[in-house]
Amino acid sequence: MYNDEYNLSVTQVCDYIKGIFNAEEMLIGISIFGEITNLKNSGRAVYFDLKDETSALSCICFDEGLLEGVGFGTQVLVKGRFNFYNKTGKLSFIVSKVSKYGMGELFVKYLETKERLEKEGLFDVSHKKQLPAYAKTIGVVSSETGAVIRDIIKVARSKNISSDIVLFPAKVQGVGAVAEIVRGIKYLDSCDDIDVIIVARGGGSFEDYQPFNTEELARVVYEAKKPIVSAVGHENDWTIIDFVADARASTPSVASEMVVFDEKGACQEIASHIRKIHSSVSFKVSQFVTESQSLIKEQGIHLKNKIEKSELLVASLVGKLFVEVEDVVERSEQALQLVKTKIETQNPKMILSRGYAKIEKGNKAVLSVADVSPGDEVSIRMTDGEMTTQILRVEGSKR
Repeated sequence: MYNDEYNLSVTQVCDYIKGIFNAEEMLIGISIFGEITNLKNSGRAVYFDLKDETSALSCICFDEGLLEGVGFGTQVLVKGRFNFYNKTGKLSFIVSKVSKYGMGELFVKYLETKERLEKEGLFDVSHKKQLPAYAKTIGVVSSETGAVIRDIIKVARSKNISSDIVLFPAKVQGVGAVAEIVRGIKYLDSCDDIDVIIVARGGGSFEDYQPFNTEELARVVYEAKKPIVSAVGHENDWTIIDFVADARASTPSVASEMVVFDEKGACQEIASHIRKIHSSVSFKVSQFVTESQSLIKEQGIHLKNKIEKSELLVASLVGKLFVEVEDVVERSEQALQLVKTKIETQNPKMILSRGYAKIEKGNKAVLSVADVSPGDEVSIRMTDGEMTTQILRVEGSKR
């Protein structure tokens, strides 16, 4: 049987606990030292855990300026008081003063590893590979559960439905995480069809990121043949592989945004270019037609003027030609008349018509009295006929 006198409500218990902390003077204004981890800024207050080798204490600081110059892995001495929050049943340490106390072991090791690898040249930009512009297959090394892989796939599908995501499931924190991540990178790097590799995990504490701060993983990332994008934690979380990788993304979603080809955006851009080209061509064609019509009109007017000028020139040349032809004909007729007159003048018949006669002896013209002798028979040709006679007497000088 339960005794009703000892049955308490949650509120009664929480009020009792809160009263204990408020009444205990030793817990008011005390100082605690430890290492800062899980640092988060909500806008109104800064939340973090103060830890040592075995324990952790939740802390709240309402003055962000108190934490200036400190961060993950910083050893601090904080002063304040405990507060038990009834609504959540959670105990917190309200911080009123912060001073540096030293650096935690993990953070010191992180800085030493980072400095050594940087001196070796693992962070040099000259060693970084260009991310492919049109990645078809993206390899991912991450946990197979949780929001990381879902976010990567969601972003990829929003940009390109034809891209392939190949996941190599691996632990991303705790014992064995480094070995699994290394194995995943090496396997995906050996696949011919993988274009780029994303190494990703979600947010967490500085301790949670330790696998990504190891020298072993850093060297595997550096030696990979395929481009590697580091996407560990959030924008303010930096791990050593962020410096070694070919590119660093503030979140896994941003990593997917970086490597996945924006097929939808490209199609929209191409369609926009096609519309611009079509508009430009249409304008050029319209402009060409207008200019052609104007040119044709101008050439038509110019051609008409040329034809009219040519017609006038031809008419003028034809007129001149007619005048010259008439002149040639007239001069030819005159020359012909002169020749005709000359021919008529020299025509024997014309001579004979004037009373002259032609005397022949044996078909030879008698040109002198020396050509005949008495008794010769000669022919006398008149204009209207011919007669034959005999020479009776010859007078005159003989040749």
